[in-house]
Amino acid sequence: MVARAHPDVGAGDCADCHRATHPPVVADYESSKHGRGLVGCPVCHGSTQAGFVAKPGPERCQPCHAAQVDSLKTPVMKNKDCWSCHVPHRLNPHMALHKNDPNGGAK
Repeated sequence: MVARAHPDVGAGDCADCHRATHPPVVADYESSKHGRGLVGCPVCHGSTQAGFVAKPGPERCQPCHAAQVDSLKTPVMKNKDCWSCHVPHRLNPHMALHKNDPNGGAK
């Protein structure tokens, strides 16, 4: 994935800006296992400088989710990536099964 520069935000929290510009993304992240576990945005997206990756690929997931990323090498997962099943930022395994449902499968 080609990295692109992100505006320099200094020491600010990503949610400070994205809560106003992308509220559904922040809401999905905050309710996700990553958000509740305080896995910060730079873990997946890199820095807000030249290392920023807007749409991280499986290589960014590998350090924490090696077995799951390795499963992408199976024939049934050919030509798929993490986002084939998981909603970016939501990342709740059971909710991901309902990725086209705006409520994430919640009733």
